[in-house]
Amino acid sequence: MKQPHRTHSVVALLASFAMPAIALAQAAPGAAPPTPTEIEKHSALQFVMGGGVVGWIIIALSVVAVALVIDLLLRIKRDRAFPDSLVRHAMELAEHGKASELLSMSKASDTMFGRIIGGALDRGRYGIDAVRQEVQQLGEKEIFKLRNRVAQIGVIATAGPMLGLLGTVIGMINSFSVLGSSKNAARPDELASGISLALITTCQGLILAVPLIFVHMYLRDRVSQTSQDMAHVAEKLLGLLAAGTANRQRAMAQQQQPAIQPQQTGYAPHAPRPPHQPQAHGAIAPPPPGLPPIGSAPLGTHGS
Repeated sequence: MKQPHRTHSVVALLASFAMPAIALAQAAPGAAPPTPTEIEKHSALQFVMGGGVVGWIIIALSVVAVALVIDLLLRIKRDRAFPDSLVRHAMELAEHGKASELLSMSKASDTMFGRIIGGALDRGRYGIDAVRQEVQQLGEKEIFKLRNRVAQIGVIATAGPMLGLLGTVIGMINSFSVLGSSKNAARPDELASGISLALITTCQGLILAVPLIFVHMYLRDRVSQTSQDMAHVAEKLLGLLAAGTANRQRAMAQQQQPAIQPQQTGYAPHAPRPPHQPQAHGAIAPPPPGLPPIGSAPLGTHGS
């Protein structure tokens, strides 16, 4: 009676020693265990491609956001908006009232300063008030373009978490669909696929949104500072241009004004007066020298 019990014990002992050998025999011949580097590469690739359609949309938005940030940083850079050398030269021309040279220089400069000043000086024939109004309108257009770029970055930063939440919902729907369609117990790998999609898209959306929030705040402040600096430079330039133009016109008027010569009237103001002679009663005194006699035509007219 004890012999069958001993036989089962021996079989169990042999099976315990044979399991590792069977596992190694089932593995592919010559296959080496994966290294940590391969595991990391596979995890990164799975993270990028495991988000599905929503994940690719988030990746595309991240590329667009980076391009917008770089473009905006270049636009608000001082060397691209209003270079110091260009502003100094413009101030010198405005101080001397050289509006035509200032207009030519501004038109040739592909900067924010050049576009605003060049466009405003085109209306210089309407007066300094019209130029100021045009500077304000053109400046608002340029700043509106910059703020529009900042708003686009803010929209992407807001849409990132929303897209991540959409991917989470899609992943959870897939997982519950597997649970609902399985008659028996659901396979863990099928459930893990939907949960993985949910977590990957959520993580991608947060990775996109969190840095963009801080970048958006920084760029918004930079655009406001650029607007204030541009307004200050334009106001100073117009003040110098108005004063310089007035001084230049005054100097040209003084140079072109002819020398005023004394008018020849026939009356010598410093000539000695004739001695006083008594007149008869009722006689009309003769007119003073140089004036027409009474009853004749006025000065500058001709009798008919």
